[in-house]
Amino acid sequence: MRFVQDEDDDIDVTINKLCKVIRHEVKLITLDKDCYDTRVNRQKCRETVSDTLMKLLGKLSPNLDRALPALLIGSMVTGVMKNHPTSLQITLGIKMRRSKKLIKVLQKYGVTCTYDEVRRFKHSAAKATTMEPSLPGLSTSSSSLVQVIVDNFDTDISSPNGKSSTHSLAMLLTQPDSNSSETDQEDTIRRVKKEDMVKPLEYDVEIERYNGPKKPPMPQNTPKRSVQPLRMLAQQVISKGRASEMDFAFLQDMNNTLDCPEYNGYNTRAARRQGHSAQPRTKAVYLPLIDMIPSHPDTMMTSMAFAQVHTRNIGQQFVVFTCDLQLYRVALEVQWTYPERFSNVILRLGGMHSLMSFIGSIGTLMADTGLSDIMSSVFGGVSKMLTGKKFPQNVRALRMVAEEALRGIIQDKPLHCSGDLMQILETEASKSQTTKLWVDVLIKPVLLTMMFVRAEREGDWPLHLATYKQMLPYF
Repeated sequence: MRFVQDEDDDIDVTINKLCKVIRHEVKLITLDKDCYDTRVNRQKCRETVSDTLMKLLGKLSPNLDRALPALLIGSMVTGVMKNHPTSLQITLGIKMRRSKKLIKVLQKYGVTCTYDEVRRFKHSAAKATTMEPSLPGLSTSSSSLVQVIVDNFDTDISSPNGKSSTHSLAMLLTQPDSNSSETDQEDTIRRVKKEDMVKPLEYDVEIERYNGPKKPPMPQNTPKRSVQPLRMLAQQVISKGRASEMDFAFLQDMNNTLDCPEYNGYNTRAARRQGHSAQPRTKAVYLPLIDMIPSHPDTMMTSMAFAQVHTRNIGQQFVVFTCDLQLYRVALEVQWTYPERFSNVILRLGGMHSLMSFIGSIGTLMADTGLSDIMSSVFGGVSKMLTGKKFPQNVRALRMVAEEALRGIIQDKPLHCSGDLMQILETEASKSQTTKLWVDVLIKPVLLTMMFVRAEREGDWPLHLATYKQMLPYF
């Protein structure tokens, strides 16, 4: 007969009841062992966690009420009891990138899945992307532009079993995220079997053969003269005016203040102070490697035809094809040889390579003027900088030279806008041929590089076109 209530016994009974309920709820949870989730959000994480456990954690602390730490704790409990990682644990393992040691440590405490599971997911994702004809993640909406980017892919792996090297062409499709629900992305991908992970991925890319001349002539109808729409011209005027004033403000602050950050940091700070929101993220889809010499005409023709097929599948009737300078030349020759077949392909030289070539042009025009001697007192490898190499150090070095050349004007002259600065530069250039050379071939091109970088970073296409037009005479 009990005359005094035993609180410890009541606590044990309550704990046993909670454990029984949580155990039963976890038993009802189904973890798909044949597929991986391609998207993980709070709702999907909640589906793999016991509701009773979430309520208990919420009672322990308000900070755990339906919070991410509570979801992680619930996922760890589910993973242990089901002897299989949850989607959240797999996602956290993938976020660790290639840190095998870190994944093993976190897996030991039940935070992530095993490293083998991470490798299995990557193999499954690669197989799904390669074998599936539809492109996961790209929207069929016409509001977002899809661009095709190609570049060399080189790898050199040394292992106890030997040495393996690859020199192939990699293709990437990008599209700004328009928050559209019209996507071709599946919710799951098939989980490959463990014994299939050692098998190489096999895929077929239809190879196109180039049958044209080694150096084809440019077709007569290739150069085109056209007038841009009035709306585009008006937008260019607005974008150029805004960019010029912001660059002028940067030059003033750089010369008049001590804590002024560099150009990229300055623009980031200005954007935050003005309340600009972050641009939408860009979705990227990797296409299968073309295991051929990248600069060979057959390879470029194959990649251009491959790009046409994929862009057509998502409803885009033209192809924006971006590559570096070496591949651009080959792609241009292929287009000249087959003008009708690739009439919808718009070849575009990458922004970085455009800027490198432009810096090389400045270096050629400023040869034997003393510029290399000035830069050599501070920087190393100036000879390579002025040929376009050592990017982006060469852009920063030339900008610093221009800042010092303009320091006396900015500090001594009453300047209120960028127009005042340009007017003073024109006046000084008319007094001396040497001054005119440095103004026209160094200071103005440096201002153009600043405007070009702004257009690339902000995705301002009208400003990009206007700046490129001003850069062309220097080539």
